[in-house]
Amino acid sequence: MRKFLLILALGLSLAANDITIKDSNYSVNKTIDNIKTIVKKKGLGVFAIINHKGNAKAVGMNMRESKVIVFGNPKLGTALMKENILSALDLPIKVLVYEDVDG
Repeated sequence: MRKFLLILALGLSLAANDITIKDSNYSVNKTIDNIKTIVKKKGLGVFAIINHKGNAKAVGMNMRESKVIVFGNPKLGTALMKENILSALDLPIKVLVYEDVDG
């Protein structure tokens, strides 16, 4: 089963357990495409897609499918960081989409 890890807690650390995990009925690639579509419709920009499996393969290692999509709004993000520079630790927004052990 594919899952995606949604980290949207602005200004909060991962240590505070602000992680939401959702199941997806789609492949990792299709889930990433769906998230990209939603992000763009909301007027946000996609800054990067990190392919962990591809990076592992490049160094002769293997792992299950795993990608991170990084997105946000520089205008809003800048305003948040001006109020509290520590919010930069959580910006831009990141979503991990991965295939779990059950496939």
